[in-house]
Amino acid sequence: MQMSSPEQLLNSAINFHMHGNLQQAEKIYRTILQKYPNHVDALHLLGLIAHQTGHHESAVELIEKAIKQQPDVPDFYINCGEAYRVLGQLEAAISNYNKALALSDDNAEAHNNLANALHQDGQYETAISHYEQALAMKPDYVEAYYNMANVLKELGKLDDAINCYQKALTIKPDIAELHNNLGIALKENNELENAVQHYRQALALKPDYAIAHNNLAIALAEQGKLDEAMDHCRQALDINPDYAEAHHNLGEMLQVQHRFKEAIHHFKQALSLQPDLAVGHNSLGIIFAEIGQTDEAIQHYEQALALKPDYAIAHNNLGNVFQELGEFQKAVEHFEQALVLKPDFAEVYRHMAIFGKDIINDKKIEEIEKLLNQKDISENNAMHLHFALGDIYNEKELYEESFKHYNMANKLKRNSIEFDTAAHKEFTSRLIDTFNHSYFQDQYARGSDSELPLFIVGMPRSGTTLVEQIVSSHPQVFGTGELNNFLDIEQNIANQLKSSESYPDCIHLLDESTANKLINDYLSCLLNYASDAKYVTDKLPGNFLRIGLIKTLFPKARIIHCHRNSLDTCLSVYCNYFTGEHNYAYDLEELGAYYIQYERLMKHWHNIFSSQILDVQYEELVMDQENISRQIIDYLELTWDNVCLEFYKNQRPVQTASNVQIRRPMYLNSINRWKHFELHLQPLKEILAKASAQ
Repeated sequence: MQMSSPEQLLNSAINFHMHGNLQQAEKIYRTILQKYPNHVDALHLLGLIAHQTGHHESAVELIEKAIKQQPDVPDFYINCGEAYRVLGQLEAAISNYNKALALSDDNAEAHNNLANALHQDGQYETAISHYEQALAMKPDYVEAYYNMANVLKELGKLDDAINCYQKALTIKPDIAELHNNLGIALKENNELENAVQHYRQALALKPDYAIAHNNLAIALAEQGKLDEAMDHCRQALDINPDYAEAHHNLGEMLQVQHRFKEAIHHFKQALSLQPDLAVGHNSLGIIFAEIGQTDEAIQHYEQALALKPDYAIAHNNLGNVFQELGEFQKAVEHFEQALVLKPDFAEVYRHMAIFGKDIINDKKIEEIEKLLNQKDISENNAMHLHFALGDIYNEKELYEESFKHYNMANKLKRNSIEFDTAAHKEFTSRLIDTFNHSYFQDQYARGSDSELPLFIVGMPRSGTTLVEQIVSSHPQVFGTGELNNFLDIEQNIANQLKSSESYPDCIHLLDESTANKLINDYLSCLLNYASDAKYVTDKLPGNFLRIGLIKTLFPKARIIHCHRNSLDTCLSVYCNYFTGEHNYAYDLEELGAYYIQYERLMKHWHNIFSSQILDVQYEELVMDQENISRQIIDYLELTWDNVCLEFYKNQRPVQTASNVQIRRPMYLNSINRWKHFELHLQPLKEILAKASAQ
């Protein structure tokens, strides 16, 4: 039987190699080398298979043997360079690519691969030059466009990167990775809707592309489409259960929905897969701080900083926790460190401004002014800095300058949000029409007998934090701060009831099973905070909107309504930055219109529930602390305890804008504060006066 020639064997091996049968190709290459140890093509191609199968050191050894036999073949140097590049030996890789180009300076592949190594070595501009040379030689070179786009994106040249990705897609529109990376660049360039479209195209081409599912989830979450976003996170995890970033992102989305237990689970999953994930510890710190577990929050922030000492955000967050705990010196130390690491961290200046002149000296003011004068400052950063200067000049009693900055801060914040005064008025009317006398007389809603929840409601800045601090100083009351449970119920109840009507119109569909689930979930939440208290407070001021819903589920719940002079209330709201849903707060006319609807709705609730709601007038509480405090404790049917007069010694964390003031005894300088700014409040005064005259 005639044996095959080396050429026949080589052709057979190349055929297997080209069709992906690497095992058979390798076998034949080795057969050739057994008889012809210096067969240059067999050495080179066996080295190429070693590279393709992850055996890069063997690849280098084999290809360098081929080069010794035949040192004038550019492809040998190109493939040897690739093996070196993957091994991280960039100097050797670059040397090989340059040798290939010395033999063939018009070799587009050599230019592209050299550029890849230069990119990996941090030589970005030189890399771009070689990509451009590759494309000059081969205008339809998709890989070169893709690779150059990645470098441009890293350099922050987003428009150029996007242009490169788009050119690559014009040549070859069916590459999922191209659509995904273009989506990333578009998102970074604030073209969110276009980014979403390209992530979707990537997934249409490659449905099991976990990275694209994760990226789409992030973009959808930014669009407020949380349910769809979480679905794509879960799809990413179905494809790759060990995808730490997807676990983390899902945790953040669950946290937004206040599904804290599930969120904590996914953050911990992310950390179990990637223990050095500093952002995971930071996220756990945020969630533990939010639910009042400050020891755990501090622990995780400190772990984040141990992993990433230059993590300015973690320093800021740790400062916030210490501020909530009243440990102001520690808070300031972490805020200062955040600014050392990130001198343009505008939000930190806003946090520090509340501490006044002892912390914010002339140097700090100069730093803030310098940041504000930067041409490229974002509106968001400028907003934080203007709020800071408003507080600083207010403390200096420079009220004209103070209001100028508050006004600018509010205008900048208003640019980024939406609020419809007419829609809110219509919503208030629907609440009044729905939760009327007949509704509660029918008693078709199955409420709980529990008296555990104690709701403290009112406009923000009306004294709700002060009242909670007083009552939670009593040994039989536990203060949780602001809980979003009833806000979540309001937002989700239509879906739970499978109703095409929105809240509150869908409330007539509330059945016993759904009511019991809502009741039990809420009570479980309260009992997680305190299992032995007679009352657990829920001090979300905006729950004044949800008194009808509260009384539906908890007919025996006690409600303390805090009220304050309308101008002082609205001014204080206007001078504060809020997290959460306070879109009415950043325009004086809209704020006045919102306040009118607040008073209209509270008048309705008083009409329905009369003596069941206790009104606490802020000014009376400040002027006659003990008498009003005793009235509050009497309303709760508790035995008086003098500790309630020393509320400022209560060491529980306070997360609201009042967390510095609440650590001091009662003071009077917040009464009639509006008079300092009277000249600027005319739009607000006119709206409120007009409503009073009706």
